[in-house]
Amino acid sequence: MPTHARLGAMLACFTLLWSVAALGEVYRYVDENGVTVYSQTPPPSGEAASMTPDPGPSATETAAALERLRRQLETDFDRRYTREKQAEHAAEEAARAEQRAAACTAARTNLRTLTNLGAAYLELPDGTLVGPTREQRQRLMEQTRSQIRALCD
Repeated sequence: MPTHARLGAMLACFTLLWSVAALGEVYRYVDENGVTVYSQTPPPSGEAASMTPDPGPSATETAAALERLRRQLETDFDRRYTREKQAEHAAEEAARAEQRAAACTAARTNLRTLTNLGAAYLELPDGTLVGPTREQRQRLMEQTRSQIRALCD
């Protein structure tokens, strides 16, 4: 039986025992439909067996049971909280891994582009050629390689 169901059953039993003890005198009789009835009041016919309910657990026993119940609820809450935090942490780790993989792919694509670019230049509408110098391209390639080393496993 799951912990929360067991705790609920224990609480229901304590409530039932307390309420039966608080009733005082209890009458037991069978109604006209053959159903056994327990009641605080006797039936109209007056034919009922009078019962004195068991006084139930002592105040000390009840307090001890309630303390066990409180500790069990607290333990259950702590476990649930820990599982939720672990799930949050795992989701954050997965998101970071996904970002890192995307950044790695982008860095490798950039390196291929820089490597294959060679001495290519972009011609502007006015006819001017623009492009990185050989030194700038080498520096960019080294920075990109460094990113790949840091990001890619």
